[in-house]
Amino acid sequence: MTLQAELRNLSEAIARSAPRQVLDALARADVEIAGNGVARRAARAGDRAPGFILAGADGQTVCLSRLLAQGPVVLSFYRGDWCPFCGLELQALREALPGIRELGANVVAIAAEAPADGQKSAGPATPGLVLLSDPGCMVARSYGVAYQPPVELRPILEGFGYRAPLADDGWWLPLPATYVIAPDGVIALAFVDTDFRNRLDPEDVIAALACMRARFPEAPE
Repeated sequence: MTLQAELRNLSEAIARSAPRQVLDALARADVEIAGNGVARRAARAGDRAPGFILAGADGQTVCLSRLLAQGPVVLSFYRGDWCPFCGLELQALREALPGIRELGANVVAIAAEAPADGQKSAGPATPGLVLLSDPGCMVARSYGVAYQPPVELRPILEGFGYRAPLADDGWWLPLPATYVIAPDGVIALAFVDTDFRNRLDPEDVIAALACMRARFPEAPE
C-alpha cells in the first residue's frame, strides 16, 4: 500500500471514530492555520537552506553542513512520535531509504520532541536516517514552517500525546514539510502543507534526487 493510500485510510478512520466536537475543532483549526500565512513564509525551492546543529538520539550532534559535504540531504519536519500521520511518513521514508541512499543522500527527520521518542515511529535505528530533536522548534522557525496551534486545538493535541509547551514562548509545532537539499546547500525541492494529513511521497523525493545527480554526479570533497 502506498503512503498516500495509508494516509487516506487513517484520515477516514479518524473521521469515523473521533467525537464530533473534536472533528469540528480540527476543521476550524485547519481553516485558521491555512489562513495564517505560515506556508507562504516557508523556505522554498531555490532558497539556501538554513544551517543547523542539533542533537541526535545517541546524544551526538549533527551538523547540516557536514552532511551536505557527503551529498544531498532529505530534511523532513514532523510533528512528533505522538502523531500517527508522522509515523506513517517516517516508516515510508525508512522503507524508501535504500533507493535514497543509492542516490547518495542522507535523511534527517526533525521534531520538537526528544529523539529517543521519535525512534518509535521510525523503527530501529537505520544508517542514513537521522532523528533529531529541535527544542522550541527553533530550526523549524528558521525554515519558516513553525506555527503556534490555535488554543482550541491544544487539549486535542495533548490527548494525542503531545507534551507541551516545549518553548519558553509557548506552544510550537512544525507544519509537515520535506526539503531535498543539494550538496551546495540550495533547496531543490520543497513540500510544505498546512494540512497535517498530507505528506510528500518518497517517490517524489527519489525523483528529485535522481534529477539532482546530473548536477552533482559526485559528493563534494
